[in-house]
Amino acid sequence: MALDREAIVEGLYEGYGSVAHGPLNDLVNASSPDVESLPYDPDRAQELLAEAGYEDGFSATMHTNDANPMRVQIAELAQDQFGEIGVDVTIEEVEWGAYLDLVDAGDTEMFILGWSISAGDADNGVRTLFHSDNFGSAGNQTLYHNEEVDVLLDEARAELDEDARQDLYGQVQQTLIDEAPMIYTLHTDYVVG
Repeated sequence: MALDREAIVEGLYEGYGSVAHGPLNDLVNASSPDVESLPYDPDRAQELLAEAGYEDGFSATMHTNDANPMRVQIAELAQDQFGEIGVDVTIEEVEWGAYLDLVDAGDTEMFILGWSISAGDADNGVRTLFHSDNFGSAGNQTLYHNEEVDVLLDEARAELDEDARQDLYGQVQQTLIDEAPMIYTLHTDYVVG
């Protein structure tokens, strides 16, 4: 709630993308149009920090890879906006191979990465990144673990009825939005010439 995703899309990507309301965009098969995203609300974010026992904020390091200027700019924007609610972020830029080693091992407090859903299906977009079988380099680099999400993902992968499958993935998406193991910033428009 402390990160203005609209500022990322409009300010950094010059409008070439859309604000991510969750882990999947509407072009992905079995994505749910009914998910409710977390709003940009720094005041509420600060209240939640206080409720969690961090009324004075805290300090953390955000890692990103040094050869990606867009990620560095997102890190700088996040550093500024998180600072407004008392979260002091230090940015550390790391060479790509070393960066992946850090992220895969879970040796980061915050990190910036992207994910393109190569298959166009929800399974590739959420199972890879959030099923507990995929910790580390297999895709779940946030080390997120929720047994209910694991069960829903297993059921959705086996479901043949499209409506039932979309409902299962919708439940997964809403849980991932509500629990926020990551901040879903934007879905980029890929422009080539």
